[in-house]
Amino acid sequence: SGIRNILDHLGAKKGRGGKSVVWVGLREEPCIFVNGTSYVLRDHAQWWKNLTYTGITASRLKYMERRLKRDLIDCAKASKAITVYTETDHHEQLDRTLVPKDEPVQVGSVQTAQEVYDELQCDGYRVKFVRIPISSRKAPALSVFDRLLGMIRSAPPNYEFVFNCQLGRGRTITMMSSAVLLYSHFHRIPLLRYDAIPQELWHVNEEEPDAFKKFKGNFSTILRATRLFPNAQRSKSNADSSIDMCSSILSNLRKVVVFASDKARRELRASTEGGTGGSLDTGAALKQVTTYLERYFRHIAFAEFLTQRDQHTELTFSQWWAQRPELAEITDDIASGAVVF
Repeated sequence: SGIRNILDHLGAKKGRGGKSVVWVGLREEPCIFVNGTSYVLRDHAQWWKNLTYTGITASRLKYMERRLKRDLIDCAKASKAITVYTETDHHEQLDRTLVPKDEPVQVGSVQTAQEVYDELQCDGYRVKFVRIPISSRKAPALSVFDRLLGMIRSAPPNYEFVFNCQLGRGRTITMMSSAVLLYSHFHRIPLLRYDAIPQELWHVNEEEPDAFKKFKGNFSTILRATRLFPNAQRSKSNADSSIDMCSSILSNLRKVVVFASDKARRELRASTEGGTGGSLDTGAALKQVTTYLERYFRHIAFAEFLTQRDQHTELTFSQWWAQRPELAEITDDIASGAVVF
């Protein structure tokens, strides 16, 4: 019903305004719908974490979902039900618990994601489902940007794009921001400069007068890297504007980098003072910082690519990146933790 509500809101039902929707699924985790509710596989010992399938293709993901559907139906033959788990609504991970629930299984009650959208088409909705699997909390592959560019370039004017991942934050915001850059590029619509955004929207702590400057994304690693771009200032401004147009306060990529780096510093300080010389938590926090920085740098690079693209109309982002080996070196430096904030 949630998907139908969104499609109704966009006017994607035949006879209701002529809109068509491309629904882009960004999850790399196999997803199955049981009686209209989506579920994914999890490791019972670490049920709060997604199973990772980095580099999985859309066709492989669809195959896994078809296989999972068959397995679920086979399991339900005797009892006519399967046990699923939902989690209690607590924000803190330590307070979250699993709640088992028996779902009745009948003919047609178990569907793959593709089958859900096929059914919507049969019901008269103008919607096309596209899979672009992206790993959670990782920078999207270059090919992801190429595919997004091709879709938006070829889409008729009456098409709307909807993106979804698990929570509608990391992967969704990244692709929405990239789509904004592409829409601005193809339609020659200038983006609002980041500096024009009111500071009060950032909820800056008054005890930290320099906090707003940090949220501008002027990380020394990023500033050094973007000096390689002929249009560095414009590209960073466009990238920041597209992020701000699509982000809430908590999911804004620049602010996430600041939060993650502050957390890494606190954990490193605590482990140093405790004489442990570092910990697994510290390493994970540092890894998270480098991942977000890499995602931010790639987004700015995509904005730079679009500013140059008029001269290379058929050039893809992957090709443009490959012509600049220094970009891969910068990415490797970020990923290795050789960063300064």
